[in-house]
Amino acid sequence: MTALQRLTMPARSPGGSEFAAPSQLAHSRDLSLPWYVAQLKPNGFQKARQNLMRQGYACFMPMRETIIRKARSERCCLRPLFPGYLFIGFDPASTQWRAINNTLGVNRLICAKTDLPQAVPQGMMWEMFNRCREDDVLRPAVDLSVGDAVRVVSGPFAGVLAEVDQVSNQARVALLLDLMGRATRAEFARADLEKISAP
Repeated sequence: MTALQRLTMPARSPGGSEFAAPSQLAHSRDLSLPWYVAQLKPNGFQKARQNLMRQGYACFMPMRETIIRKARSERCCLRPLFPGYLFIGFDPASTQWRAINNTLGVNRLICAKTDLPQAVPQGMMWEMFNRCREDDVLRPAVDLSVGDAVRVVSGPFAGVLAEVDQVSNQARVALLLDLMGRATRAEFARADLEKISAP
């Protein structure tokens, strides 16, 4: 089951390419609206967002900062948290929502078996809104400390589990990796790490 499929499951209880700079990403975080997920066409984000907003829809795409390393240089760029998908806020009772499927850049709305769009649980949207800055970029983990267990979420080491060895500044963290039975120290961007909660 993908992350997006988990997002669109009904709640049990309440509760690759580069993108434009955050300042260019218009957004709305209206929790009075139900939120839905649209699957985008390849490289369709900019067209979809522009045309959906022109039609009056609220759009939200959480982004994360990642470090791109090339030769001896590195730079920070933005990548979508859910590549190929866009969150759209609207009231289906007062909206001709089927027109979304005909919008440039949009492939289709994610629908339930009833052929009606499947709303994302409000608690999930609230959590995503709160985890993102005002520019829709995911906040880096601020509670990492020496000894914490983390998972690398992007780059060549994606999926690797490691232990925090040193927290030097707000952007970089030194980890101890178990590579071929040997403890190896390496630095990672905070945005590329996910803290693993204790069971």
